[in-house]
Amino acid sequence: MKSYLKYIACFLIVLLITSTLAYSFVVLKFSPVTDLAVVAQTKVTATIYWQKQSSVTGYKIYISSTEKKEYKQIMSVDSPERNKVVITGLKQDEKYSFCVAPYRTFFGTTKQGPKSAPVHVYTWLSSQKIDKITQSKTGIVTVSWKGSKIAGGYELEYSLFSDFSYSESVDIKGKDSTA
Repeated sequence: MKSYLKYIACFLIVLLITSTLAYSFVVLKFSPVTDLAVVAQTKVTATIYWQKQSSVTGYKIYISSTEKKEYKQIMSVDSPERNKVVITGLKQDEKYSFCVAPYRTFFGTTKQGPKSAPVHVYTWLSSQKIDKITQSKTGIVTVSWKGSKIAGGYELEYSLFSDFSYSESVDIKGKDSTA
């Protein structure tokens, strides 16, 4: 009887070691998501795409904005076949960064793989409204507007005619909001 108990104990120890190794091999070994890209965007949405992974349960989507440098999870995709999502509710005139991480669920335990390299999205700029126009005695006009946090420059169009039938434009480089 005692020899059977020794065999059962050895079998259980081997089973435990084997299952631990299988768990660490199956669940803990991940490849990061590759080819993360922005495939569409609007004023307040972004569509991201990545390469599918067959050995995962799904993917977790992370976001970071220009104001907050840390990433927070915004959604989970519960299918290894779905590799494109539309992210809504973004603010216009902002820069966002997205990462995707694969995850696996194994015997009720979920483990996450490494986050992908980030992809950056600039939502569409809001139209600019002129705040103030001042004219000096020498005929120089100064124009001021609110400006954008992410604009690389502006094009200021002006005309002597109210219908802009003849107009000219000036390129303004940088984030200045006065020309």
